[in-house]
Amino acid sequence: MNYKHKIGSVLLVGVLFIASIPTFAAPSTWAREGYFQMQNEQLSSEELLTPTKLQQNITREEFAELAVRTYAKGKKVSTDVLSIAPVFDDTDNPFVAKAYHVGIVSGVGEGKFAPTNNVTRQEMAVMLAKELNKLGVNTFSGTPLQFKDQNQIASWAQDAVRFCVSQGILSGIGDNNFGPTNNATREQALVMMSNTAQKYGWTTAYTSYSDVTKTNTGGLSVPYRTETQLTIYAPSSSSAALRMESSGLVSLGQVLDMKTQHRHLVGVVENDPAFAFTAVKAFHDQLQTLWDATQRKYTLDADIYITSTGVVRSSQPSSGAYLHLSGTSKLQVDIHH
Repeated sequence: MNYKHKIGSVLLVGVLFIASIPTFAAPSTWAREGYFQMQNEQLSSEELLTPTKLQQNITREEFAELAVRTYAKGKKVSTDVLSIAPVFDDTDNPFVAKAYHVGIVSGVGEGKFAPTNNVTRQEMAVMLAKELNKLGVNTFSGTPLQFKDQNQIASWAQDAVRFCVSQGILSGIGDNNFGPTNNATREQALVMMSNTAQKYGWTTAYTSYSDVTKTNTGGLSVPYRTETQLTIYAPSSSSAALRMESSGLVSLGQVLDMKTQHRHLVGVVENDPAFAFTAVKAFHDQLQTLWDATQRKYTLDADIYITSTGVVRSSQPSSGAYLHLSGTSKLQVDIHH
């Protein structure tokens, strides 16, 4: 959603030159668990989850939105109950107003918020610490920092950074550096908020794809599971390279929650080089749409095909790799190469 950024009545005339920025079509490998977690729990707008924009710097108003959504999750309230009374002259973004009234963000002076300014990593830590304080979390940590560049962390951010690092919410950027004044990216912010939500139990716990034992089946790396609700095998009576079946049923002593099932289904496709991340996300979105949590069954009225580039269609592609989704109470996913 676009919000109004007020810049006064000055007319700007001229030629704008935009530097060439590399485009990435997927979140970094280390960010994918957090990416899907934030989407599953509806803790981020679709705009912030746009795969090609995840390596972009996150702005102050974008971070305010993430902070408000996770705050409401931790508070167990809807974001709708938070005040949106106008505060700043340069933005009418309701999430900025909500973040201000909660006490997570402040302005930059003279009634301004600077909504499109970037957020540094140390600023991100400070705002998260404020959010957690408002939720009753003690954010003091006596654990000393061990980064080579820790002297570059501002005095006003030291406590917040120390806390976030000690709790595993934030980590370094490599080579034992924290990068306090580096601009934070969208995916860094998404992962930080995902880590926070999981740590404090605001979201449903599940077993990540990276944490399970894998085995080679049909030429692909798949989770080795004993649960009967999720079956993955190479069918001998089909042209599919791999078949995955998710029943949504719970067997005594072999409970596998649906969030874990879906993450493992998506993880298999994610690690198949034949499919772009756009296809992975399309598959993930279909699983979210098709699963009826109340009736504990899939609501698939007709077969669905997803191409290797993420195009969702109702007919079988004539060439290239694709996913074939079929079934009703039991979802069958065939991977074709």
